[in-house]
Formats: sequence, C-alpha cells, structure tokens
Amino acid sequence: MRSLLHASSIVVVALSSAAGVAINVIPKALLSQILVPPDRTVTIGVMSNGPVPTGVTVTGTPTVAKVSWQPVSGAVKYSVTRAKDGDPACCNAQVSDITATSWTDNGNGSGIQSSGTYSYTVVAWQSTGVYGQTIVKWTRPEPVNPSGFSAKQTGEGTAELSWQAVRDASSYQIWGPGTPAEGIRVDGTAKILTGIGSGMKEWSITTKYDPAGFLLPASTWPKTQLNMVAVSGTYRITLNGFQVVSPAKEALVTLDGAGNEVFALAYVRTYDRATGSVLNEGSVESAVHGDTEGFVGRVPAGSAKPTGGLIAGDKFPGATPWLRGNSVSATTFPLLLWEGQLTNAKEAVVVTPMIWEWNGTSSSNDPALVDAVNKDQKNNTANLWSTVSSALSGAGQTWSGPTQISLEWQYPALLVMAGSYAQEGMEFLSRAEERIHAIGADTPSPANKKLYIVRNTGIVFTRELIEKALSGQGQIGGMGPGVIEVKWTEKFPTGVGNYTLYVQVARQ
Repeated sequence: MRSLLHASSIVVVALSSAAGVAINVIPKALLSQILVPPDRTVTIGVMSNGPVPTGVTVTGTPTVAKVSWQPVSGAVKYSVTRAKDGDPACCNAQVSDITATSWTDNGNGSGIQSSGTYSYTVVAWQSTGVYGQTIVKWTRPEPVNPSGFSAKQTGEGTAELSWQAVRDASSYQIWGPGTPAEGIRVDGTAKILTGIGSGMKEWSITTKYDPAGFLLPASTWPKTQLNMVAVSGTYRITLNGFQVVSPAKEALVTLDGAGNEVFALAYVRTYDRATGSVLNEGSVESAVHGDTEGFVGRVPAGSAKPTGGLIAGDKFPGATPWLRGNSVSATTFPLLLWEGQLTNAKEAVVVTPMIWEWNGTSSSNDPALVDAVNKDQKNNTANLWSTVSSALSGAGQTWSGPTQISLEWQYPALLVMAGSYAQEGMEFLSRAEERIHAIGADTPSPANKKLYIVRNTGIVFTRELIEKALSGQGQIGGMGPGVIEVKWTEKFPTGVGNYTLYVQVARQ
C-alpha cells in the first residue's frame, strides 16, 4: 500500500486480489478514527451520510456560548468544533464524546475573548461510525459598558452610585473614593460608598463578563463626578449682648435701683423636620443686669450711676455687643443658648430670645413668673411646628440664612400671674408688666391693661440656612458673620422700652 500525504488529507491506496484497487480520501482530522484490522489490508472510510443534528442553536454572551440541538436518532455521542470565520488560525476548539444535547463553550475557562463570527459544527455519531453534521454560525455579542452612570450624595461622606443594567453582565466593577485599589465588585445596579471626604470626587465603572473578566479597555470606562460637601456640623448659638435704644417704663416707686435692670430669657426648641416631633426643648435664663447697689448677685450694667443702671444708649457687655468674645457664659453675656449637631433636612432649631425688665425689690428673677412663662412656652411647642414648617417650605426657600418669624400667642399661665399681681393693689404693681415683664409685651385690649400678650420673635435655624449665610457674604444684617439683630419694642405705653438683641450662630 502506498500513501500520498497532503496537508489536509491522506490518500490511501489499497491492493486486493478480490476487490482490485480502492482509493479513499480521508480527512486528516479523522485519521485517528480509521480502523485497520491486522489480518488484511482494507480501508474503512468514515461515512458522512448519517442523520444530521436538527434544531441547532447558539446563544451566548460576549464570553460564553451555549450550543444546543435536538436528539438524533441512533446517535451514541456528539462532537462540536468551533472555528472563527476568516481567521482559521484563531480560536479553534473541539470537544468529543458528548452524550448530552448541549455544550457550553467558555473558552476552556478563560472565556471567548475575540470579537467576530464563529462557525459551530455539531456532529452526531452512529455506532457504525457513520456521522451527520450541521454547521451554525454565531456572532459574538459585543461587550458594553454601563450607561447612565451617576452619583449623588446621600449623607455625611456617603454617596450612592447608580447605572443602567447591561444585558449578559456577570457583575460590575467600580473604582474611586470609598473603594479599595483593585476596585469593588457590584452585582446590582447601585452601590452606596462611605468614608468619602469633601471636595470633587470621580469614579469609573465597567462591565465584568465571567469568566473572561473585563473586556473593554480602561480608556472607555464611563466616569462620573460629584462635589462632596459636609451635610452635618456642630454649631453654637449665643446671645452676644444688647443695646438700650430707649429704656422700658419704670415703676412709680423705684425700689429696684437706678434705670432699667434686665435679664434674658430664651426658649429653645429642636424639631425633627420629617415628623414635626420635638427632639428637645428648654429655657435659658441669665442673671439680672443693672444697678448693683444694695442688690447681691446682680451683674453691673449701665451708666445711670457708678454701680450701674441701664439708660438710653447703653450697650452690654461692651461698645460692640454684637461681637462675641472667645468665651461664653451660662449667666451673663455672651449667653450660651444652644450648641449641638445639625444635619441637612433633619433638624430645625427655633430660638425665642427675650429681654425682660425687672422692677421688683429682689436681686433675682421672680421664679414663679419665669416658671409660668416656661410652662406656656412648653405647652405651645407642638402647635408652633405648623408655623415653623410653613415658613421653611415657603419663604424659607429664598432666605439667605437663619431668619426671624412671628410666633404670636398668649400665655394663659402668665395672664393668671399678671392678674394676681394686679390685685395686690400697690401703685407700682397696678400693671403687672411694671414689676416684671417681657419688653415688647402688649395688652389684649385698651380696656384690659392688667393682662398682656407677649409677641415673640422666633429665629429658625437649619444647617442649610446656617451654611448658606456663613458661606456667602458672611453677613446677616451687616453686624458680622452669623449675627442676627432682634428688636424688641414696647407696644404700651408707646415711646419707651426699645431694646436690640444680638444673636449669633457659628461653626464649632
């Protein structure tokens, strides 16, 4: 027997006295399947006229293809080959002895990584060696990066990244602030990252196709940027001092010293902006300031005489009472009203700073009257939220910083106290506000001057409003960074009792 060798096939010439000369061309790829019995020289060619596979389909991703077909009658096994169209030297693969009716091509564990069209040949083998084959072409889907990649800040140092889902994606990989150097794998279409500092930040993303991994070059990966800002901070609110524009009315019998003597009484409320519930509340009360002659415990203030006494033009604690020093106090000015943390969209602090005139004979405030004021303030806290929230959602959108709103209501307990004082019958007590009253008090009617209403000014603080003011021109009312003027003027009698208070908010 003589064989003629070719690159793609072998020609076998067999000599036999019975059969003469038979010439068969055997594909080189099938040479190992030729059976040659030892007792005689015969050539058994692999026949290609067996039943062919039907229903052959190829589906897949940019890295994995699944070949499926219908069972072939009489077939004992199947084989599948893969070749790339137009590039026979690339991407060839073959699997034999398949007994199932499908095969998943994952590139031998590394994935199909070359773009283009592939030919999949499915061969059905009969037990006699006869086979039938079907060829199906499949174009690998191109890998795609996610679209709609965006970032938004959701909290202090926290950002949420999101994007549109990519078909056939195994997962996604993100690089940037809040991720390790190798990036972070995400199986969904959103990821919350924490521990991100302030300033402009940038992230990149790509699609991961298992088992190949990342198929697209880094130069194509989408990017998103976000300017991270602080959303929480610690702040301090103080009543820095006051100015006497004109003194309040004094009692006819002056037993409390020269000029006015005043004390601050501020009520502070913190609300949950989402629910309107009260997080905490309470009052801050200073010592009495004025003439100290004969009065132990008072703080000297004013120029009526060497020992004090507040008259028109006086300022306290200095010539520039709107400026706060380095320290604050619980009893005198600068008076600490509130200190704590505020977060965007979370809390609102409402401060009601009042200045009270004392016309009694004691050096300290009247505890019963102050308690009555605090009781009524507390009773009104829940009802005030509708006024505060309405201001925040309306005019608050255009405010340049913490702003004063009118909080007008009467104090039932305070009115009772006022009536009891009036009944004492003493001339200097004929009007309760002549003994101790909030400057700016008003009577409900000219006929009922023994009872009065305090019309408060509430200053609404939120972190957004504070930062809006401090990060802008730095001026609220022109008195300095974070300083707010609050004016209190008597309604009765007219022409007296005109005080200006200076409240300040600052970062800590």
